[in-house]
Amino acid sequence: MVEQTKSKAGDFDPEDSPIANVGKRFYTWATLGTFAGAAFLVSGLWRVLKLLKICELEFTHPVWPLLLSAIVIIAFAFITEPKSQKTTISHKAEKVLITLAITLLVFFTVIGSAAAVGD
Repeated sequence: MVEQTKSKAGDFDPEDSPIANVGKRFYTWATLGTFAGAAFLVSGLWRVLKLLKICELEFTHPVWPLLLSAIVIIAFAFITEPKSQKTTISHKAEKVLITLAITLLVFFTVIGSAAAVGD
């Protein structure tokens, strides 16, 4: 049985208020590790880059959110790689395919939301 470590801050200690318990699980780094969190992060980064216009680049071309999606999802794939568990070549190949699919999913979501909201 895997023993869970307790947070020093008491982040997951039960509260009397049920809604406070929900909040303790929502306001964590794991929330950004979700599909919605990744799509929000890429969308936010793209908007900030468009506003900053670094080196006279306008960042309006769709290649930018594709590149940002790839960076975010690939970084997350490396960060979440298990250290205590040996993964086989087939596991890594499967993770590469899933990473490509999620990258495209985040990219299409960001492009679609930008078109829906308007730039």
